[in-house]
Amino acid sequence: MVSVTIGDATYDVPDNLKYNKSHQWVDPSNMKVGITDYAQKALKELVLVDFMLGTGDSVEAAADAEPSVEPFASVESTKAVSDIYSPVAGTIKETNSAVEDDPTLINSSPTGDGWLIVVEPSNKDGDLGNLLDANAYADFIKSL
Repeated sequence: MVSVTIGDATYDVPDNLKYNKSHQWVDPSNMKVGITDYAQKALKELVLVDFMLGTGDSVEAAADAEPSVEPFASVESTKAVSDIYSPVAGTIKETNSAVEDDPTLINSSPTGDGWLIVVEPSNKDGDLGNLLDANAYADFIKSL
């Protein structure tokens, strides 16, 4: 686990995950996708998760800070609405209905119970190779 302190906030960056620059993570062991601790703290209290795509739909990989691909979901907080992108391309195998019922799971456990989707990857090694490891993501958020 890498911990990053910026100002008064500390962000957890698990080292078993890969990250994109739009603040989503993927776990290479099970292909679960979610938003980072940094993103959930920036958004504050989440009140709604809206899955625009569901099981069986295709997602494209988004590695950049400003993706040009279609989001699979959006999250709404008391502060803003943000689109959520998959860091890997493939087919959505599962959505986490628990976060639809209780969006604050993302706030309390962004890299645990607050996961959003599971992807069956179409180019796992290639997509993972385009993502940041924990140290690189930590350096990226420090630069913001």
